[in-house]
Amino acid sequence: MEEVQRNTTRLEQLAQDSEAHRYATHALVLRMQKLPVQAIEKLDRAIALCPSDSYLYWQRAYVLDELGHTQRAIEDCDSSLRIDQDFVEARLLKGYCLIKLPKFAEASRELEKALHARPDDTFGLYNLAVAYGGLRDKDRVLNLLTRLRAYPQVEIFFEDARRCSLFAFLSEDLQFRELVATRPGEGESPQGGERDAG
Repeated sequence: MEEVQRNTTRLEQLAQDSEAHRYATHALVLRMQKLPVQAIEKLDRAIALCPSDSYLYWQRAYVLDELGHTQRAIEDCDSSLRIDQDFVEARLLKGYCLIKLPKFAEASRELEKALHARPDDTFGLYNLAVAYGGLRDKDRVLNLLTRLRAYPQVEIFFEDARRCSLFAFLSEDLQFRELVATRPGEGESPQGGERDAG
């Protein structure tokens, strides 16, 4: 819901050009309907009408990434950041995409910049930990995961961390194992055994 609200707010800024606004709004709806190719077509038209709108490039990058077009998504993030270097969402997405390439040093730089502007962004914190995992930087990974553990509703990140191959070098580290372990009451006892069914 927060993403829709952010998107809607940014789309309102396009109101000066109603046709571009119409295309961008339609693209957002198509993306939510899981029709990414059609969403990109609408965003291409919106960008042609408003080539200096950083939001449109970021929105298209998001859809391109969903389609697996990582390099093109990074290019659109770069276009967005050339227009607005402070656009945190574009920087977060670029960092996330760079991890996929895998360009961990570049990803960590982008994510660090984004987190400088928005230090409590859990998506950014987790992905920076992943980038540091790719760099095999144990201390930074553990620091970020410890920091992330303090936030509510972040268990999905720790579920992913348990499976993330970039953290495999930490598999024997006790602090890492404690950080990513299922919390007591969610499937395992504190001793690591299976919880009784009843």
